[in-house]
Amino acid sequence: MLKVATRPLNFTLFTVATQSNNTIRLVKQSDTTMSASPRFLNYVEKYVINDVTIMSTFYTEVDSGLQVGDRVFIVNGNYDSSDLISSNKYSIGSDGYKILAIDRCKISLNIPYTGQLPWNEDVIDNFIKIYYVRNQREFDYFNQIYTSRDVYTNKFELGENNFIYVNESYSGIVSGDFGVNNGVTQSGFYGLSSSVGTSSNWINISTELEVGLTASLLSVIFNNNSRIEVVNGTFVDYNNQEWRENDIYVFDYTTSKWIVDDTYMNSFITKSNFRGGNFQGKWNKGLYGSYDNKISWVGTNSNWNNGSTINTLWESGSINSIYSS
Repeated sequence: MLKVATRPLNFTLFTVATQSNNTIRLVKQSDTTMSASPRFLNYVEKYVINDVTIMSTFYTEVDSGLQVGDRVFIVNGNYDSSDLISSNKYSIGSDGYKILAIDRCKISLNIPYTGQLPWNEDVIDNFIKIYYVRNQREFDYFNQIYTSRDVYTNKFELGENNFIYVNESYSGIVSGDFGVNNGVTQSGFYGLSSSVGTSSNWINISTELEVGLTASLLSVIFNNNSRIEVVNGTFVDYNNQEWRENDIYVFDYTTSKWIVDDTYMNSFITKSNFRGGNFQGKWNKGLYGSYDNKISWVGTNSNWNNGSTINTLWESGSINSIYSS
């Protein structure tokens, strides 16, 4: 049986006579307020000031604890502060958006209203999809998935906007009436090319993908938004690039790489955002990391007291559930 120790609680009546022993002193310290870094809902509405100026109102998933007058940053999406700073570091909002009004999850910022949602969304059929193959069983299964969107064919036939990635070689199905294929001999990105009868050959498209997918590999019937979505697992490819499940990638012709398109990522609102380097000091609140690059929390000469992380490798150090100014 569980034994619970209890003790009586003594309360003193607060009166003029006992006031000297019951005085509560409030000491104002710099920035001692607690605040979270919640995600936005994908919705925006007008905030009208004096029947003339129209700013933007957003909604968060949970109460942020932020206050009117706070300067905040938006991470990811169409209002990403980093993109704003990169385009013009002197523009309005480059030092943080100002909270004009707040009612728990309802936050109005000094962002002129355009109606643009916090982040972009699209139906999955408009994305070019990559499926990660983790073993021989999955490879055999993908060889036998057929679709009849336009004609009856394998789901990964070139022109269907679906491809696979493998980290090793896999054996094909050499005979039968369904899913016969030649297998794959090395790591890379692949699509199927049908030959005579029911047999198909896996074609390595890695070279084409490294320079942006060519139109000859994509559908001439179905639309695509020129973006890749990783469907069923996170993996690191032969070039040591990480592809994260459910993330959206767009080809950057400046760097000749597929990068995360943060305009399709859920947006966060935060009082601070550390995006790169080795942080030293006390991390008390805010968002640590970004989807642009994976960074590390080293834990040397630094204390974690409160906050949130995204796309961060935690190398060492303790997570404290406290707040320190």
